[in-house]
Amino acid sequence: MSVLQIEGVHGAGKTTLIQTLKKLLPSERFDFLEERFMEYKFGMFEIDGAYAELTYVMDWFKRVAEWLSDEKNSEKVLICDRGPLSAVMYAKTEIKEQIYRLVQEMFSEMNRIYKWKNHIFVIKIPYEEVTKRIQERLKSEKERVRMKEDDEKHNESVYKTYKNLVGGYPIHYDDAVKDTRRLIKLIYGIKV
Repeated sequence: MSVLQIEGVHGAGKTTLIQTLKKLLPSERFDFLEERFMEYKFGMFEIDGAYAELTYVMDWFKRVAEWLSDEKNSEKVLICDRGPLSAVMYAKTEIKEQIYRLVQEMFSEMNRIYKWKNHIFVIKIPYEEVTKRIQERLKSEKERVRMKEDDEKHNESVYKTYKNLVGGYPIHYDDAVKDTRRLIKLIYGIKV
């Protein structure tokens, strides 16, 4: 059992890559976990800040644990549109460090229980390109303003954090599908 997280800043092309991979990869070997960050609400209220990040982290681990617990997935790879690292990267809260430690502890616990293989692919994109994409999305997808994707200072900070991220497999945004196919073959031995 393996989990593959596709990471990157807003507008890097993660969801587009996932949609392409769904068409290319054999369903008997690959499953997909959608990002659900914008869906979190507490009753009729939208949740924000640390509550949103913690909810996302716990929900992600719960969904992945359920997938890992299913024996029919023992030879499969779960490809995730983001992982809990995103909650840490985007956190605008005083407890960012605590969220990071929680994520690390949860990864250790999941490994202890499930003996899983976990890989992270990070889409690399020039800042100017991602800024242009974010501006286009803000015009057509109003909920992104609610998620504060219009905060340029924060976006730049998140971009720098992703750019300097150590670990993970880099994917170039222009060649995301080609790079991902190459890495899947290298890591999993599956030609796609």
